[in-house]
Amino acid sequence: MDLQGAGAIAAAAVAAASIPISTLVGRWQMRATLKTAETTYKAAVDTVKDQAAAAHFQWRRGVRRDTYSAFLLSVSRHTQQGFQVLHTGNNDPLDASTAISAMPPLYDDVMAKLVVVKLEGPHPVADAAAAVANSAKSWQFVCRRHALYQEAYAHAIQLRTAHEREVVEILRTADRADITSEDMREISNLSHSIGLDYAHLMRLCTRRVSEDQIDEAETKLNHRTEDFLRAAQAALDLNSD
Repeated sequence: MDLQGAGAIAAAAVAAASIPISTLVGRWQMRATLKTAETTYKAAVDTVKDQAAAAHFQWRRGVRRDTYSAFLLSVSRHTQQGFQVLHTGNNDPLDASTAISAMPPLYDDVMAKLVVVKLEGPHPVADAAAAVANSAKSWQFVCRRHALYQEAYAHAIQLRTAHEREVVEILRTADRADITSEDMREISNLSHSIGLDYAHLMRLCTRRVSEDQIDEAETKLNHRTEDFLRAAQAALDLNSD
């Protein structure tokens, strides 16, 4: 074999040996590219997840904030109507029933808003809201009872000019703590004789609400509202579940 032939064979051998080496290098490069792509993909997914979590956090926080605000606004409206009932009872008692009639629908709205607070949570906020609603119910009770008594008293006083003796006796007896069934029969007959409505008589016989009882109901409602505000703020800060 001449030198030219030997060189050709050697060149062919080198070329044949270089094929698997090139293939391996290509595979290594592909693996590196895939690894980089996988890392980039995972980073992108993590970024999307973080952005989605942040967006969900803000959305949930906004929903809860609106829910808590709506509940507080409803409680405030109900509370203010209670003050209106007290004012009317003291200054214009014959119109007390009109002011009183506005309170139950407002309380119904408080309870409706409470349901939404319970749905949104968390539990500490829902429990605090329920305590506010219970105190609002007590507030409504004392306001209503005070105004109804004042209304009944005003109706009795209207009749006093024409029926001085009867009205004085009715008011004196109705205010007694130890009133008996016989006493009730007597003042019922007196009330009927002068045209005093039986419902008004019954309200006169109910112990009037003291200023201390009104103050206690208002203070309790204020404290429960403050508790709710603290719980709500904590929930909004932490977005608790």
